[in-house]
Amino acid sequence: MKQGPVITLCVALLLLFSCFGTKEASLDGHWRAVWMSQAGEVPGDFFFETAEDGTLKGEIHNAAEVLKFSRIEKEGNHINLYNDRFESLISADIAEDRLSMSGKWSKQVGLPVEMPFQAFKGDMDRFPVDKYPPLEGTAPIQDISGTWKYIWEEYDPEGYLVMTLSQEGERITASVRSAIGDWRWLEGIYRNGRLELSLFNGTWIFWISAKMDENGTFHGIWVKSSNPPNKWYATKEDIDLPDTFKLSRITSEDGSFRFEFPSADDPETMISNEDPRFKVKPYVLALTTTGCPNGHDNAELLSKLYKDYKDKGLHMLFINYEMTKDLDLTLTRIKRFRKLFDLPFPIAYSMAMNKKECGDELPDLERFIAWPTTLFIGTDGKVKAVHTGMSGPGTGKHYLRLEERYRVAIESLL
Repeated sequence: MKQGPVITLCVALLLLFSCFGTKEASLDGHWRAVWMSQAGEVPGDFFFETAEDGTLKGEIHNAAEVLKFSRIEKEGNHINLYNDRFESLISADIAEDRLSMSGKWSKQVGLPVEMPFQAFKGDMDRFPVDKYPPLEGTAPIQDISGTWKYIWEEYDPEGYLVMTLSQEGERITASVRSAIGDWRWLEGIYRNGRLELSLFNGTWIFWISAKMDENGTFHGIWVKSSNPPNKWYATKEDIDLPDTFKLSRITSEDGSFRFEFPSADDPETMISNEDPRFKVKPYVLALTTTGCPNGHDNAELLSKLYKDYKDKGLHMLFINYEMTKDLDLTLTRIKRFRKLFDLPFPIAYSMAMNKKECGDELPDLERFIAWPTTLFIGTDGKVKAVHTGMSGPGTGKHYLRLEERYRVAIESLL
């Protein structure tokens, strides 16, 4: 007589637990991301969170830098993570247990490239000690905070770089500055002579790996995305870069900078140094590209300065180089770039495919070596200053110093 209710209860419990068993596990939390380079894995940190409306959000962390994925698309066990500013995509399949994913990363802006990608969920170190153990013995330098003169083992026309390290226990945050720009935020560890640093920002995947010798000199490799590793060494020195306002110069006899390029708003219209919008006007001209994070940092700074000085008569112009013969793609990238950094002034473009072709188009500029290159031009049409490269926010005091020098240059025009 009592079997009926008991059977009903068991069936109900089985149905209840089967429903729980089929519930999809959350992706929320920390994931250790890994890109496979020619020299080994390059790790990074991702964080996912489900919003109240059920939308999955994601972030990339590099030291103090936090970058949000532009879009996340998920269908079944497949996920696409987009960074639209660099036309970057991580496309991966999620494991049934929801604890890992694997696929590939690719980008199209700049030089197209792709790499194998994996990620693992959990509170894991970026550089776990079992994979990156401390060196044996005692390293001659235990606190590596400060500046290091960083030199490529093979000849490099840009000369040395300056690596600045900050240490708290094992954790290291770093910036690397060169004559043509900085490497933004790097994060990693130092374990008794072993240095490991990495970053991922959508377009750059960097890995610095080195060991210290008995004299306190680092010897290691630098890996950029899918490229072969470059060997380098570094010594601890109180050093700075050459003045990046003196690397390029104007060669025209009258000090003017001649240019003529089509407008991104109307390709049938040309913009030149004779344009009424710039002739007998003080203006800043930036040679830049949407494919380089340094160009993004420069655009953000110039957008800020334009707002500060436009009412005092400052004008501004960007000339963008997208390294593609696809005009529609060039205009699409510039439109996105304009919106991203709020650039309400004219933007022109070039179809040059590399720095040499760019330099050939600019006969009055000697030694064009970097995007961005920023020119400060007076009402007399003469170039008053030329700045090469960019020291962005990841360089701390060097970024603040550069902003001040930009302001001084602009105020001298006004």
